[in-house]
Amino acid sequence: MTSKQLFFFLSFISLTMVYCRKPDNQGEIVNLNGNKIGILGHGGMGISHFYPMNSEESLNTCLELDVDGTELDIQLSKDGILVVFHDEDLSHSTDQKGKISEMEWSEIKKACYKNPPLSNHPVIGLDDFLSQVNNLSSVKLFLDCKIFSNDHSTFQIQRFNNALLNIIDKYGLINQVVVEQKEVSYIKDLKRRRSEIEVYHYTTFENGISLSDELKTDGLIITYDLLDKSKVREAHQKGLKVCLVNARTQKRNIDGIESNVDFIQSDRLKHLIRVLK
Repeated sequence: MTSKQLFFFLSFISLTMVYCRKPDNQGEIVNLNGNKIGILGHGGMGISHFYPMNSEESLNTCLELDVDGTELDIQLSKDGILVVFHDEDLSHSTDQKGKISEMEWSEIKKACYKNPPLSNHPVIGLDDFLSQVNNLSSVKLFLDCKIFSNDHSTFQIQRFNNALLNIIDKYGLINQVVVEQKEVSYIKDLKRRRSEIEVYHYTTFENGISLSDELKTDGLIITYDLLDKSKVREAHQKGLKVCLVNARTQKRNIDGIESNVDFIQSDRLKHLIRVLK
């Protein structure tokens, strides 16, 4: 066997071992989500799928699987429409350009994702997407609020949260929605107005735990790079659920399970389903 053949053979064995690896605590998960890990898609089917993240096709494909729900990114247009889109500027991944916050919905909805090529996957509005979901009452929706502006005036905070509350009330999503938010001022306003809405602070363990009483938050959004089993346990002791993000590989799925997080937003969705179901 040549050195090149040996390299590919060892690489194959390594990948196979990761693929076949089972979590050490399978069947013994301990968390605040009924000792079960909620399976969520990342923007639908994730970053490596054929369909673009946050597209209607990606989100619907995810919800057709044996999952608990999905994460989707939302931000507010100039005319107050919640748009399902990740980046600040359309030019990053679509055939149009311009910042969502500076454009009206009539302009934004003309944009189509550039990848995959020769396809027609338009940018969608949250209202339009929710209106066509058949099993909405049984779906968990993690709404990742994208606030790119440095204007955190009372007017802008209430403008965003008003749009969010209108959608939640329109579709009766009070028990289906988890709001992901990094900005403390937005969390305070939302919790002051509707304390029953679940809000997860997108931050570090230390910051999220220390601010949880003041903000009345229900959970933490934690990136894989910050994953720490002892910190997950500490958050649980404070009554905070933990949702893992950036689970881009099968190994990250397994590490999240072994850390007893409450939810995993995965880019390897089918693998996560196989391991947990």
